[in-house]
Amino acid sequence: MARYNRITRKKADGSEILLATPTSFVDYLRDNVNTVAIALGVIALVIAGAYGTSYYRSSSKETAQNRLYHASRMTPPEGATAAGADEAIKALKEFVDKGGPSELIIQGRLELASLYSRKGDHQASVEQYSTAAKEAAKDGLLFELASAGEAYSLAMAGKHAESAAKFKELSDSAKYYPKQELIYNHSLSLAASGDKDGAVKALNRLKAEFPGYLPQDYVGDTLARAQSGTLSIAQKSAEPATTGQAH
Repeated sequence: MARYNRITRKKADGSEILLATPTSFVDYLRDNVNTVAIALGVIALVIAGAYGTSYYRSSSKETAQNRLYHASRMTPPEGATAAGADEAIKALKEFVDKGGPSELIIQGRLELASLYSRKGDHQASVEQYSTAAKEAAKDGLLFELASAGEAYSLAMAGKHAESAAKFKELSDSAKYYPKQELIYNHSLSLAASGDKDGAVKALNRLKAEFPGYLPQDYVGDTLARAQSGTLSIAQKSAEPATTGQAH
């Protein structure tokens, strides 16, 4: 045990306070060398562990970025053969299945969903967009891209009522995705589902909130088509862009 000196200090009322302190820091280290060594060892392990974890995460993310980049490069241009799309789909599926940082996996799913949509496999596209939306942070851009993609693919799959509900939900909460596009596609999905009144209401909302989004005569014609029940989902429907190349 360390040796202690008796040190006293006068209080205001004249009584004394007893203070116990080691005679010197060197004495304390000598008498408690095992405890100090263990404590220093634990600290070193914690620092090394933190550094190792940080390095591993950084290295893993870089590796995943490279894998996503190479898989995305296989995406064929518009009008390419189905075989080209199949090769890109295979590469992106392998990337997604292997796993990695969630943000990159979500980007991979968006690319994959877009390819399925281009092939006309809208149900597979819906599934990828839906999974991406569940994996993404609810207040982020990736969530909104995935949700808009799901709504679009639902419409292309003929599930217009579900599509309309998705477009409506996102148009009320979107922070990043253009609301005017969501509202317009909402109106088209409603029209396709047979809800003329709902389609007219959505178009009037578009006119009120975004009067310059489309030419007034075009909006007027679209309203007339909605009221007459002849508005088609094929008139205009925009699939969301993917995130593009991984960063």
